[in-house]
This record gives sequence, structure tokens and C-alpha cells, in this order.
Amino acid sequence: MSFQSELAEWMASRYGLDLAVFGQGAVDEALGVRCRAIGVSGVDAYVPRWREEADEREAFLDGLLVGETWFFREWPAFQALSDWLATQPRRFGPQSPLRVLALPCATGEEAWSIAAIVQEGGLDAASVVIDAMDINHSALEFAERGRYPQRRLRSQPLSRWTHVLRAQEGEWMEVDGSLRGMVRFIEANAMDRSFLLKRDPYHVIFCRNMLIYMGGEARSQVCKTLAACLDQDGLLFLGHAEQLPSGLGLVRTGADGAFAWRPQQELQTPKPAGPVSRPLPRHSAGSGPAGCMSRPVPNSRPAVTAAAPQTLLRSGPLAEPSPPVRVIPPAVDLEAVRQLADQGRYLEAFKRLDSPDARASLDPEVHSLAGVLLGALDRKAEAMSRLRRALYLAPGHAESLAHLALLIEESGDAAGAGRLRARLADPAGAAGP
Repeated sequence: MSFQSELAEWMASRYGLDLAVFGQGAVDEALGVRCRAIGVSGVDAYVPRWREEADEREAFLDGLLVGETWFFREWPAFQALSDWLATQPRRFGPQSPLRVLALPCATGEEAWSIAAIVQEGGLDAASVVIDAMDINHSALEFAERGRYPQRRLRSQPLSRWTHVLRAQEGEWMEVDGSLRGMVRFIEANAMDRSFLLKRDPYHVIFCRNMLIYMGGEARSQVCKTLAACLDQDGLLFLGHAEQLPSGLGLVRTGADGAFAWRPQQELQTPKPAGPVSRPLPRHSAGSGPAGCMSRPVPNSRPAVTAAAPQTLLRSGPLAEPSPPVRVIPPAVDLEAVRQLADQGRYLEAFKRLDSPDARASLDPEVHSLAGVLLGALDRKAEAMSRLRRALYLAPGHAESLAHLALLIEESGDAAGAGRLRARLADPAGAAGP
């Protein structure tokens, strides 16, 4: 068995992760980082260490899983959480705390964001338990420190959250002590079904942008586990590029863009709405977080014309107004990449989008074009990963929706492709894939 196959089997069996989705460039980069860190000359010399040392295997995985996130990412989910809390007056307290699961929690921004929303809903640390879980030990250590660059708020003003995020010198900010008692960071594996089922049911579960990196069987198992862990009156939040399988008894709920699910019986026995002591104010135009953007990012010209669908995206009002996203300059010359692609030089064009800087870019155009090129090179799993990365950054990115729908349809998932095309035709009312 080749090392690549061994690596893929280990990731799939232990964590349910699909190595192909990460892309060969990201895998090679993570291997290179570990080779340099332990002072070996190359992958051949590294393999014995990886096989013999559990700590080294975990260090490699930590490097591969490093990702970019930010506070209040995809704002409609947090507004939906606030709205739901408003329907639960006097339900939670020290004797019956609100229980929240954030999995995976990465470097903690999502867990602290949840804590901030819950606090604005009138609950304190004595009435809330937020279990923030991840397999990445170094990410958990970072999260526990609760200290972040201010850019992790993106275009949302820090002044909106100064009661929970304290500005520090050097463009840093620190989580206020009032939130720290709410969150506990736990090293845990989403594939460990018995560990999760031993815990009391959760009223709210955030599991966003993890399922897209998993194989089909593992994804199904985790979804069943999440459904079993959810309280009968609870809410489950997924990422905008994720969908639950049928048969779990959960249905979509909440505003467009929240990507929330609840047990089906909730439709038959809704709880009466009631006031809360400190409701979360809706933001006026210019004050909402960047994460709620659901319109396509403008493109000066069409990208590679690899059987591009002709459906056009219809712009509409956002569920939660926000200021324009501050776009970071692209890591590469996209026009030069498109020129190479137009000449049929797909591999050469893609290599310009496979550098560490390009893969870490926050510009959805970079990842969308990379996905189109990978599709033209018949590297479909990697193509879907880059297109989903583009949609992670810009949920309404029209070109990414169109090309991802084609790839998903080719893989045999007609229903998933249909959901993507519904979003393409009507982003204000369509469900996620």
C-alpha cells in the first residue's frame, strides 16, 4: 500500500475525513511543514516517523486542518438562535441550563459568538453550558486563551461588541470574563458516537462546514449522531453547503440563510413566543456582520467556459443588511490565469492557484476559478472542495453554485444538484445543498 493510500485510509477510518477533498496541494504542504519541523529531508524520510509516532500523526492532521474563521460568521444563524431563545422564556436557569454543542469549534470564534448571543438573550454563565469540541489540540489551546486579532470580526465594528470583546493593544481583542464561564473546550472526535451519546441532549447544535470534508458513510453516521443528540425542542445548524439525509425526522426552519433544522414535531406543537430580558437587536444597514452576505461577488468576465450552465442569479434583498465585505487582494493574477485557461493550458493555470497563499486566500474568485480548472482536469473531489470553499466565503457566488451543481449531478446526486440550482435561481428562498 502506498503512503498516500495509507494516509487516506487512516483519515477515513479514524476521523471520517475524505483526503481527496482537501486536495493534493494542501496535503503536500502539510507534509512539507512537518518535514521541516522535525528536520527530515523529505516525505520518504518522514513516513517512518508518521507510522511510529501517534503524536506526529496528530501534528500532521492539525496542520492539514488549519482553517480561517471569524466571529459571527454567517449572521442569519446567530439571529435565528436569538429568535429561538425569545420563544423559550424562563425555560433555562441554573437548575436546567441551556446546553449547546459547537462541533467542530476550530479556534473558538464560533463558540464565543454563541456565548455572546446567549448573554444578550438574558442568560448568564450559571444558566448556560457550551461544549466546544474539536480534534485539533493546538486549535483548542488557542481557543481557550480567548485572544484574537481584531480582523476576526471582519467588517463588523468592534464597538458593537465591546461589552464582550475587549480591545487590546496592537489590534488585538480579548473575550470578556463574563463569557468564559459559559464555554468549555473539549478534545473530541465527531466519529466517537458513544462519547457524544453519553452526554445529555443539546438544545442547540452548531455543526457547520465539517460534513463537506467527510466521506459519504462517515457523513451519514455523524448526521445520525447529531440527530440523536438533539433535544426534541432543539435547533441544529449546518453550513450552507451541507444537507441532512432524509429519514432523521428533522426539517428546515428559520430565516433564509440560517440553515437551521429542528425536529419535525416542532411544526405541530410550536412554543408560544415571549419576551426575553435583553433581546438581540436587529442590525440596521451598515452594522451587520459580513457573514450574512448572500449575493454573488461580481466578476469582471466569465471564467473558464467548462460547460457553464446558463441559469442566471437573480439579486434580491438580504435577510440581514450588511456593509460590503472587505475583499483581500487576490494572491494571484486571476486575469493571467484565465488567459492560460482560455488557451487550454489548464494544469499550468491551476498551478498558479495552488500556492499556499492562493489556498489561504479569502477571495472567493480564487477558489471558484481553481474549482473550475480542477473540474476541467477531471479532479472532481478537489474541484468540489475549492468550489465549496468559495461558497464558504460567499454563499451566493453564482459561478460556484453553477459548477458545483454540475459536479454533484455527475456524481449521481440529482437532488443535491437541484437544491444548488434552486439557490442559483432564487437565493432568497432556496435551501442549501
